[in-house]
Amino acid sequence: MDAMMREVLDGTAPERPVTDAESDISAQPLTSDRPAEWLKMGAVAAASALLGGLAAAWYYRKTLARLRQAEGQTPETEPDHFDV
Repeated sequence: MDAMMREVLDGTAPERPVTDAESDISAQPLTSDRPAEWLKMGAVAAASALLGGLAAAWYYRKTLARLRQAEGQTPETEPDHFDV
C-alpha cells in the first residue's frame, strides 16, 4: 500500500484535491493490448465495408448486367435533346 493510500485510510490526508499526477490512475502504465484493440476494430470495419459492397453488388446485379450490356451498344440515332 502506498503512502497516499495510508494517509487516506488513517485520516491524515491533507485537505486538498488530488492532482492528476498524484492519482492512482495516472501512475498506472498503459496496457500493451491497446494496439490490438485498434487492429481488431480496423479489421471489423474493413470486413463490414467489403461485405456491404458485395451485398450491394448482389442486390443490383440485374441493373449492373443491363449497364454492361448497354455499354457495348451504340444508339442508331442521336437523341433530340442534345441539339443546341
